[in-house]
Amino acid sequence: MNISLPLPLKGSHNTRDLGGYPTKDGRVTASHRYLRSDSLLRLTKGDWNTLWEYGVRCVVDLRASKEAEEGGYLIPSGIEYQNFPLLDHIHSDLLAGTSLPSSMEQMYRDLLDGSGKTFVRIFEKMAEYTGECVLFHCTAGKDRTGLVSMLLLSLAGVGEEWIIKDYSATQEYMLEPGRRQQELLQNVGVHLPKYIFEAAPHTMEQTLIHLKQVYGGAGEYLLRAGLAQETLAKIVPFLTQDA
Repeated sequence: MNISLPLPLKGSHNTRDLGGYPTKDGRVTASHRYLRSDSLLRLTKGDWNTLWEYGVRCVVDLRASKEAEEGGYLIPSGIEYQNFPLLDHIHSDLLAGTSLPSSMEQMYRDLLDGSGKTFVRIFEKMAEYTGECVLFHCTAGKDRTGLVSMLLLSLAGVGEEWIIKDYSATQEYMLEPGRRQQELLQNVGVHLPKYIFEAAPHTMEQTLIHLKQVYGGAGEYLLRAGLAQETLAKIVPFLTQDA
């Protein structure tokens, strides 16, 4: 069993289905339910047609409000769009002129600890589309998207090794776009640490440890943050299917 490959879209490098991963109880995650993605800004009309035919009926944008405003795109009729900003330190600290966290895993821990209510809103929206396909994305499809993917796969009962592999795959798919972004930032005098552009396995490994030690797991995290038990119970059955 391999990591899901990106969909053949001209305007995206990292749009991947979370389906097909083995779970601890012998099932697999369901396909055509959740797509993780990088920015949709450059999608062509043909790309949107592909996503519609794939079953996408809702797009959840995880970018900060300023990012979403500056990198806005048109959504075809019939697909709902919602922006739930997850203000990670890469963007909020740059805008504020303050220092970045010491590591990517520290940023993820801070994001989990400080954005529980936003994660609840994201999962409440997903619960409205059980049985259909929801695409969620940020800019590179690595950090904020990676955390939502981690929570979904954890709820489905996917083993940590597969969650880590799914996260780390972005390193390969976004290598060239990441290099270009780094060059553009350097050209305007913004020099970010190397880890900002990496999807190292140990980063997700440490994030999963934090999730388990502090909250007890993905379900417990969302419930503590305010997600209703009945909403969680509505999502979970649609995460897996028979192998």
